[in-house]
Amino acid sequence: MGNRHDRRRRRYLWEPYADTLTGGPTDDEVFGQAGNDKIDGRGGDDVLSGSKGDDLIVGGVGEDTAYYWSAPLGVTASLATGRAVAPAWGTDRLSGIEDLDGSNSDYADRLTEDGGTNWIRGFSGPDVISGGGGPDILEGGKGNDKLDGGRGTDNGDGGSGKDACRRIERKRHCELKR
Repeated sequence: MGNRHDRRRRRYLWEPYADTLTGGPTDDEVFGQAGNDKIDGRGGDDVLSGSKGDDLIVGGVGEDTAYYWSAPLGVTASLATGRAVAPAWGTDRLSGIEDLDGSNSDYADRLTEDGGTNWIRGFSGPDVISGGGGPDILEGGKGNDKLDGGRGTDNGDGGSGKDACRRIERKRHCELKR
């Protein structure tokens, strides 16, 4: 997996209504606003965010990220169930998404992967990040995080704070054992 911020992307920002938002064949950033949006990244490695509302977020071809950085409270998201709940924002349905970016709030995110190859980042707060069967990259960020790699061969970085890492083969900043 490469650094998803090293390429030029087209950025789409939309109106605060229920919109159907569609990316192009290359790497895009598609950000909905308030309203129950349908967001389809199509081709490329896309970063997709619905913001407020109950959104359908579809990744398409490429390595796609459901992005919850701006969520005001902690997010509970599972790629395995295809569901993300962001209090004060709504409940999103996820399809064709490989990667998750949690909130940058000081509240706890609970982020779970789907058994494939995933990159999951918690950013701020005491996050709980769970891997599964695939080779994953799990990043806690600021806060006292709990990372569990699952069955695959995983990379984990707890970030700052007192972090616990379990079943992670290559780890950094993991001070506690659980």
